[in-house]
Amino acid sequence: MDFLEKFYDTTLSALKDSQNERLWFKTNMKLAKLWFDKHEFHRLQRILRELHKSCTTDGGQDDQKKGTQLLELYSLDIQVGQHLRTCHMLSCVISGCISCQCKPLISSDAQPHNVRNLQRADAHCQEGQ
Repeated sequence: MDFLEKFYDTTLSALKDSQNERLWFKTNMKLAKLWFDKHEFHRLQRILRELHKSCTTDGGQDDQKKGTQLLELYSLDIQVGQHLRTCHMLSCVISGCISCQCKPLISSDAQPHNVRNLQRADAHCQEGQ
């Protein structure tokens, strides 16, 4: 695991230096999913905060130009919320997605599994209320 962690750190540093934001985001998402699978939620939260920060405008709003990235990020947030059984977290993610008008949901490049995760989480929270 130490080798893999060093590999990701080196790769992410190089991508940050080269200012390849799309590939940096994708690599960070892969690392986040790895931490999710390993149940390393404290490491995962740090990455999620960094990814959310990369998808916001200077005004603190979700950057609509990064709609697909936002949807991937919300999808992972929902998976974490479902795993930790925190309906409050899920409702915050869903309301955040709705407040940004979730344009990726109607986008042709939206990943179907991300849309399904959002729909499942919304139904789960509706049942809990």
